[in-house]
Amino acid sequence: MSEESGALIDLGDLGIQTADELEGEMDVLTKTSDFLPQVRIYGSENKLVKKGKFPLGTFGLYFSSDKVVELGEEFDCIVIAARPRASIIDDTPVSFYDFKSDSFQQVKVKAFDKVDGHLVGLEYLVWIPSLAQFALFFMGSITLRRESPNVKAQIGKGLTSKIKLIEGKKYTWHGCTCYTCSAPLDAPPTDDLKAEVVKFQNPQTSVKLAPEDEEGGRAR
Repeated sequence: MSEESGALIDLGDLGIQTADELEGEMDVLTKTSDFLPQVRIYGSENKLVKKGKFPLGTFGLYFSSDKVVELGEEFDCIVIAARPRASIIDDTPVSFYDFKSDSFQQVKVKAFDKVDGHLVGLEYLVWIPSLAQFALFFMGSITLRRESPNVKAQIGKGLTSKIKLIEGKKYTWHGCTCYTCSAPLDAPPTDDLKAEVVKFQNPQTSVKLAPEDEEGGRAR
């Protein structure tokens, strides 16, 4: 038994597979959600920021309420694809993906009317090479919708996103600027890419999420 492994019993001698040997099964059976993590901007209204558990004015990759990976004030990714999304953010958050549906259009109208808790815009499938991770970047707020064309223009290409402090007449909040990435980026494995694209392009009409999977905020 290797002391470096930290194992207290000899798994090999007992014929037991290690976690690495069980990698495929472990990935499936220990997975808590089928949803990809989401890129989010962590501003002053975020609960984790208010509690001092996450740095203000940074990007975070949200897996769950107790797992958010810091991306810093700037990160690079490859933009893979886009799809429409409309979301209601309340005690029972739900997202709609069929642009022609009545539910989607109702949320869209409220989002454009700046009704709190209603978001609409393009959601992007991205690949973050530094983490070797697929993720979603939903540009559903007013601030992010303005920046969305710059992300859309980079589909199939590298993108750099950088935090931007926005000062309005009444409020100050955080958004981002997005532009062409000048650094070389490693693409994801082809088979994994194809699988994620198929899932991304064929979402359910609507998806209900647990309350902690989405967070409320002002319409801006």
